[in-house]
Amino acid sequence: MPTLEKLLVDTLRDFDFFYLQRIESERIIENDFKMYTVNRSRLFRYSSRRKIKDELFSILNNLNLI
Repeated sequence: MPTLEKLLVDTLRDFDFFYLQRIESERIIENDFKMYTVNRSRLFRYSSRRKIKDELFSILNNLNLI
């Protein structure tokens, strides 16, 4: 079963989630942070492996989640 952190990163990177344009992805991230406990360490570690750590950091910073 995939973790929440993996799903969040995958929504930004995978072609399967291409239909979720940037605004929708941000809304999903924002709602998940409000509703669930997100392990930031795991989130950034996985995003680093997928090479989108800077993009994710920027999104979280814009949403005031950091």
